Amino acid sequence: MTSSRLSLLVVFLALAPLSRAADPKPANPFDSDPKPAVPNPFDADNKPPARPGANPFDTGNDAPARPAPLQPLPAQPEQPAGQPAQPMIAREVPLPEFLKPGLRMAYQEGQSEVQGVDFQLAPAVNAPWNPKDNQNSGMLWYLAIDIAHAAPRLVAGNASKFIISDVARDATTFGGIAAIVGNGAKFGDYWVHPAQLAQIPEGRGPGQTINRVDYVLDGKTYKALSLYQFSARSHISRIYDLGSGIMLYSSTAQRNAPVLVPDGAGGVGPGRGSTHVTHSRYIGARQLQIPWAAAAPPDFLAKGKVLDFQGTYGMIMQGGLNPLMLRQSQTVRVDEVLDDVVVASVFSRREMGHGEAPGESAEQHCFSATLLNCHWIPPAAFRDLRPNTIIDEDRLTHYSLTYTGIQNNLAIFTNTGPSEQSTLGYDTRNGLLVYSTARSQQAGTSITSVQELKFTGQR
Repeated sequence: MTSSRLSLLVVFLALAPLSRAADPKPANPFDSDPKPAVPNPFDADNKPPARPGANPFDTGNDAPARPAPLQPLPAQPEQPAGQPAQPMIAREVPLPEFLKPGLRMAYQEGQSEVQGVDFQLAPAVNAPWNPKDNQNSGMLWYLAIDIAHAAPRLVAGNASKFIISDVARDATTFGGIAAIVGNGAKFGDYWVHPAQLAQIPEGRGPGQTINRVDYVLDGKTYKALSLYQFSARSHISRIYDLGSGIMLYSSTAQRNAPVLVPDGAGGVGPGRGSTHVTHSRYIGARQLQIPWAAAAPPDFLAKGKVLDFQGTYGMIMQGGLNPLMLRQSQTVRVDEVLDDVVVASVFSRREMGHGEAPGESAEQHCFSATLLNCHWIPPAAFRDLRPNTIIDEDRLTHYSLTYTGIQNNLAIFTNTGPSEQSTLGYDTRNGLLVYSTARSQQAGTSITSVQELKFTGQR
């Protein structure tokens, strides 16, 4: 393979997943010394994460997800005079017909930490070393990717994570939501324009292999492009359908640094470190059928508008024990408004109790009438809906959204899953989400997690 042919793959893989900037965080309104705005994910200087192919929700087993920011209207990079053309898709190239608002793509994903040794030695206070048992760990989830906006200059949507809490029963619990952003060339890792895939040649090079293959997934054979990168300590593999551009499968493995173990002679030596493994498998796609999908964002959700919510969260325990409840707040800041989507930063703060500092998080979401559980619904929809109408039922995640009816000037919707239920209340005058509650039964316990948020004002 010539160096010019290899450069095509280098350019493709250098298009770092646009939803994965390093440690992204919108400016926090709770911070008395606000930091500058998040870096632009379309900036060429914005580096990818250290772990190759990291899942947008994968920040470790015990760390909350930190999705990257969604910046509107990315510009294609200018090509210097005299330089060979990069394999980018021009803004004018139309998108495939299936890629449109309301599309839901579904994946089964997972991660695991496979230990290299059963135990290791860690420094101790009163002894030279402290033995530490190592255990393998892992989790599975479904990822539902909903497209909110699709145009050559911007493709944007939300990725919702549904953790498989009981594999035997295929029971799921909601695990969070994050925005993904791209353009007509690439949408995160999950879609690449077929014309761009067609420009990538087959061949081998240092640390990488490219093949066109017949790939069988769930009994169906796809004409696919296989991209494989590897090194002494890691590998990343992705397979794309050449016809649609959809990512069919990906896997990564990253071997961590050696650990200290007894060397058998009374001393200490290096032992094999753990290996972090991820996978993502395409399940299918469907079009959400939202009755009010054609509605445009309301005028009151203008750029710069801030919505404030206050409430509580905590646990209810059986046996007559007093509930443990703490305060929480949420601020929604409208960052951008397009013809069919609102891009907003969502800042959350929770009291932790016991004198600890409040927990804070910052995410960015897309709000659109084509998506479920939006922050607004056009009031006209409430007049057309009958009570107890099922709006959507997802057979994969086992969640369903139902319109309950009007109560105290609120249009009530319930979102029900295998072990949890949330209630959403919309102001019948303007359609704004002003009230929400959620109850979730913790698996294998008598503990119920609860939370509530109420709209308190706008500015």
